[in-house]
Amino acid sequence: VVFTQPPRNGARCWISLGFFDLQPSELTKLAFILALARHLVYQDRYRRLSGLVGPFLLLLIPVGLILTEPALGTAILFIPVLF
Repeated sequence: VVFTQPPRNGARCWISLGFFDLQPSELTKLAFILALARHLVYQDRYRRLSGLVGPFLLLLIPVGLILTEPALGTAILFIPVLF
């Protein structure tokens, strides 16, 4: 497994696994959806603005990490998922 790839279009967000390349942010999208669903199952005020504070904080972690890659398009996709 090679973790130091040359940048592709200015982004260092790919991990080469030999027979294919993996972008960790793709797995993060699925993990975010599952974590958000788990959070909202136990939330009774998810339709109010105050109920979005927890999910918004949950959103900041993966988006902040993805923006360091930089992959702005992938980071922007998390916002519609939240709403």
